[in-house]
Amino acid sequence: QYFEQVVARLDARPDVVSAAATFEVPLGGGGYRVWQGFEITGHPETGRQQTLAVSNIVTPDFFATMEVPVRTGRGLTEQDRAAPVAVVSEAFARTFLPGENPVGQHIRLEGDPTLLEIVGVVGDVKHSGLGQPAPPFMYTSLLQQPAVYPGGAIVAHLWQTLAIRTAPGAHRGDLAQSVKKIVS
Repeated sequence: QYFEQVVARLDARPDVVSAAATFEVPLGGGGYRVWQGFEITGHPETGRQQTLAVSNIVTPDFFATMEVPVRTGRGLTEQDRAAPVAVVSEAFARTFLPGENPVGQHIRLEGDPTLLEIVGVVGDVKHSGLGQPAPPFMYTSLLQQPAVYPGGAIVAHLWQTLAIRTAPGAHRGDLAQSVKKIVS
């Protein structure tokens, strides 16, 4: 996949600590936020009402690059290509699974028959502004997305943003030129 190759080439640079691709960058301004309907297995109330959380499609290094802490379980990995998994935010856990351990539970996204196992809970991220509460988030791996996805998620392959954590002392101008070459 294109973004997987771009991230790997960026990660290989000595002036890059880590890189990731994401559908939505925290505090990125604008962008396209996807509120996704879902159902939690064993929680029929989530299927009867309009239950929504923000869905973000990311590469495995997203949490490390953005320094989003994993609170319970684990983040996404390269090994998750075949296993349909998701990571949820603390706001998701508080809102939809209060008092329960989300890890090991299963969710089904609206319009998709696939059951996703929740493998981790990450810290909340302020996406809309520092004064705004963090919405509930579900994160899935870009590496799990087929080229053509039911429900129109092909946009995940077309509309990704690169997040790059640079090493101390990295020269932004040199990095910017390298990024231009890598993505072209």
